[in-house]
Amino acid sequence: MNNNEITQEKSKDLFVTRTGNETMRIAELEPDAKMLFLNLFAENDVAILFADSGVGKSILAVQMGVEMARNGNKVAYFDFELNIKQFAKRYTVLDEKTGERENYNFPENFNRIEMNGNELANVKDYQKELFDGLEKEVKRGKYKVIILDNLTAMMNDDGKDTKIVINIIKKIRQMREDFKIAILVIAHTPKTALYNPISKNDLAGSKILSNLVDNIFSIGASTQGKNTRYIKQLKMRDEKHHEADNVIVCEIVKENCFLHFQMVRCSHEREHLQDKPETEKDKVRKQVIELKKETPAMSSRQASDKMGGNISHATILDIWKKEGIV
Repeated sequence: MNNNEITQEKSKDLFVTRTGNETMRIAELEPDAKMLFLNLFAENDVAILFADSGVGKSILAVQMGVEMARNGNKVAYFDFELNIKQFAKRYTVLDEKTGERENYNFPENFNRIEMNGNELANVKDYQKELFDGLEKEVKRGKYKVIILDNLTAMMNDDGKDTKIVINIIKKIRQMREDFKIAILVIAHTPKTALYNPISKNDLAGSKILSNLVDNIFSIGASTQGKNTRYIKQLKMRDEKHHEADNVIVCEIVKENCFLHFQMVRCSHEREHLQDKPETEKDKVRKQVIELKKETPAMSSRQASDKMGGNISHATILDIWKKEGIV
């Protein structure tokens, strides 16, 4: 009998009360969760992988599924993104001389699942029937890991309704508890400026979602090259390994018919960001600083007059103080 069963026998109430020492004894009996993919995704996790369009979310998701399957976990990849031809094209190489195709050999315990287009027209309550179908497939396949690609398609709208997103994640958490499985959710985010570091704020409903999931990580495009990407951890249930100062740098490559992220090294996120464009405010600030450096005796009022009165002497004085040149 496991600890969950013991807990259920002791109490049928919503809450379970234990002393601190009892909590520690039970925790010692619970096995530590094993990592399933790098330091990013572990057993029984509910995790979110998010990024902008065209960065490679689905490529990494399939790669994670394949590696977990090769390590003995039965994996279900629910593909709401690509049709069967689009998916196959990523894992096929065409010999231009012979015209023959070579396909990637997926592990037998990796399953790709797509929605039945013939039945979609008959769906009345999309969310309910979606989760009924998910649970049916998970029961039938006895999966250890499921990957849901992607959240916007599961919402059946533009993905901007935070209430629907939160409701879906809550249902996903319940599936994790019911089936004792790890669940990875792929999420799309709007295009952001390439000079800004990735943050949880890029994820719709980020404040609430962050509390509902165990792990959050993201893929960023890099200035280092067309096919260069970096992976950044934004939340980890235990210790984070790949924050801004230690992101995973990757190249998207196709080897032996397999399109995937090739891990290259770790680096600081700032190496992959564009220089922030200079604003008018930045230009004025530079001019004010140069005035003081050129004429140290100049007062802030004189500098304001020199700038045509477009910036107050108090603001100028504040800039000089921050620069330590008063």
